[in-house]
Parts: sequence; C-alpha cells; structure tokens
Amino acid sequence: MIVCFDIDGVLCSQVEGDYAEAQPNAPMIALVNRYHDEGHRIVLNTSRFMGRAKSDVFEAYRIGYEFTRLQLEGWGVRYHELHMGKPRYHVVVDDRAAFYDPDCAKLADWLDEAAARHADLVPAVSEQGLR
Repeated sequence: MIVCFDIDGVLCSQVEGDYAEAQPNAPMIALVNRYHDEGHRIVLNTSRFMGRAKSDVFEAYRIGYEFTRLQLEGWGVRYHELHMGKPRYHVVVDDRAAFYDPDCAKLADWLDEAAARHADLVPAVSEQGLR
C-alpha cells in the first residue's frame, strides 16, 4: 500500500512557516515508521515553503527541500519519497482521504460548519492567493 502523509500539523506541530520551531509528533512518526517497516511505501507531501516561493514548486524545492529532509532525518522519520509543492488549501476533498464520505449532502454540511467555524478564512482567495 502507498500511504501519503502531510508534514506540518501531522508529523509535527503547525508553526505557520517557522519550520525550525516545529516539534515532532512522536506518536504519528511511530505510526509512519511502523507502516514503512511493514513494507508499505511512505510518501510525504508538503506545502512547506510554497508561500514564500509564491506557489512556484521549483523554488519551494530549491529553498526548502534540504532543510526539510534534514529535519525529518533528525526526527527519525522513515519514508520513500518527499514531495514539495503541495498546493496550499484549507480543506481537501479526496476519495482516498481518510474518512472520505461520497455523500454530497453530508460533505456540504461539514464544509458549511467548517466555514462557519473559520469565518476569517472566507473568502480565502484574493489576488495574492490563499491566505
């Protein structure tokens, strides 16, 4: 099985761009390592550095890949692939996401509740992109 994990907010604390301050999430790292050791392919996908790279994937790799690779190594994370350049978003709807439900009415209710809880994010798209 191929399993894809985000880094910030999943494998470590969410630090709003100050990645050197991120603290590892030991239980989640242990889970990743367990699946790695069982022979599953682990892919890490992150939007790190996409803001300062102005959504330029190549620039995000250039300025952030080595830092991120070394940080993950220091935390003992075992993985097969590290992908920089994940699009920045507030919510992802994906049929392969954990807890996905194809019921559009349930999804709409959940999204409406999420938008109400995070009214400061709506509207989140401006001429500068995602806030």
